[in-house]
Order: sequence, then C-alpha cells, then structure tokens
Amino acid sequence: MAFENVTTSPDGRPEATLHADSLRVRPGGISLLGGRLSLLMAAEGYGGELRGRIDFSRLFSLRGPVTAEATLRDIRVEKCTWLREALARPITGTLKGTVSFSGQTETLKNGTGSIDFTLTNGAYQLIESFLGIEKIDFSKVEGKASFRNGALKITQLTLTGEKLRCFLKGDILLADDFGDSRIDMSGTIEIPMQNNSRRVTLTISGTIANPQTRFM
Repeated sequence: MAFENVTTSPDGRPEATLHADSLRVRPGGISLLGGRLSLLMAAEGYGGELRGRIDFSRLFSLRGPVTAEATLRDIRVEKCTWLREALARPITGTLKGTVSFSGQTETLKNGTGSIDFTLTNGAYQLIESFLGIEKIDFSKVEGKASFRNGALKITQLTLTGEKLRCFLKGDILLADDFGDSRIDMSGTIEIPMQNNSRRVTLTISGTIANPQTRFM
C-alpha cells in the first residue's frame, strides 16, 4: 500500500501533528512463509526518511507479542509541529537515529526498548537566560536511552556547542501527553574560557513542557 500526504495527531490536537509526504507499507514475505505477520514501512517527510518494521507473533492477529524497530535519517526537526508543541519551545537541527521496542500490543507501556540519536547543527531556545545565554547553538547533541515500564532511562545526553558543553543523565516518566512527562535528571555544564573552563552542576525537574532547572 502506498499513501501520500499522511498527517496524524497523536495527542488529538490539530496544532501538533506528524506528517509524511509519502508512506509505503508491505508485508514481509519471509515472515509470512514462517507463519508470522511482519509489516515493512518506508516514509519520507521533513526533508528526510524513516524505515522500519513491525513483527507480530501471529499471522492473523495484531494482538500478543510484538517487536518493532525504525531508523531515521536527515529529519529536519523544526518542521515537526508535534515536537515543537511537546517541548513548548523551538528547536532546530538535523536528526538521525534508531529506535527499537518489544512488548505486548495490549500493554505497550509495559514494554522495553532503546533509543539512540544524534541531532546536529541546531539551536534550542531556553525558557530563561543562563549567564546571558538566551539560546543554545549546538554542533551536536548525542543521546542514548532505554525504555522500560513507561519510563525512559537516559544514560547519555551530551550537547556540544561553541559557548558551552552539557552532560546529562537521569529518568523521564512518560505521560500520555508527552509534554506532561516528568523529568528527573542531573549533570554538568562546562563553559570554555580563555585559560580554563567553568563547570556548573545542575538538576532538572518538572515536565518536558515546563522544566525546572536548578544550578549548584
């Protein structure tokens, strides 16, 4: 099956959408011969592409154990209105990464998975000024996380920019509305200076849409 100009609103809000210029879906032939249903997908949108697959354990049912994986490449995140609304502030850059998931279709929140991504050459708008910085321009953001029982464990979140470097880790408790997900993270910020670097410790709490940052 092939579709064009596909738009969906995961949170039910017309101002926060995910869009694909094209979407192709087909069954996996080898899996069918083995008595299982697999769906192979390829989508183009936001200047990049997504390729993935979903494997069901049964041929004629979408219930029961399921695994999924996807690869993203060259996605321009500033074009995604869902992400902008979820973060409640602008972010730009080019995204690539991989996502994997395993669980039961009846209880997806109890599943497990992993996320590995890189965001390059972008900017992130701060809610409030930090040492005179209103916006963080970065050359690269690298992230690694695991998913289990409705929570993301961030094992690495590293931001590298000309004005600062930031290192974070912690947990995000996911909510039905992504912007309401609770944050419990900590790390350090390094500010390069002429003779040495200044290091500041920080903690982040609150929600994705309204994070509360404390510097120590």
